[in-house]
Amino acid sequence: FMGIIRTLLKNKCLIQQFDNPAELLEEVNQIVCIDNTECMFVTLFVAFYDIKSSNFSFANAGHHPAIKIKKDSTTEEFGSLSNTLLGIYPSVKYKNDSITLKSGESIFLYTDGISKATYPKKELYEVKRIKNKLQETNRLCCKNICKKLFNDVIEFQHNTLFDDMTVLILKIKG
Repeated sequence: FMGIIRTLLKNKCLIQQFDNPAELLEEVNQIVCIDNTECMFVTLFVAFYDIKSSNFSFANAGHHPAIKIKKDSTTEEFGSLSNTLLGIYPSVKYKNDSITLKSGESIFLYTDGISKATYPKKELYEVKRIKNKLQETNRLCCKNICKKLFNDVIEFQHNTLFDDMTVLILKIKG
């Protein structure tokens, strides 16, 4: 199901211009809902980044918030727009928002395989640990930030993977 959503998003972006990510989510949601007899759904965070203006426009379909890492390594969550999951209700109107990124700031997006990574005693990795690791590693390149985080999560789980772990980091030079 996620593969279908990914293909639809990519194809829609290639053939059509959207003013914002919410419009894209609405179109894809309508298409997916038509034949979704199994009532499958996805959570999704979609963003458009304008390199010239540093505008990061986003819409969130039931996904957890993203994390902004400031130049001084402080972190803040953003992007919880109370939008519904994608794939269930065909006439959903998604909300859109945006932030302007400054030199030296980063955006961190991740799947819940990171935050819900589970220690054998049922303790979760949680967002607090993610933020701490991002603060510790903020001065590193994106690749090394990912390596350090993944290694920490895997060590936390005692080398047992319970779920997929996917991250995306957008780092503004500065």
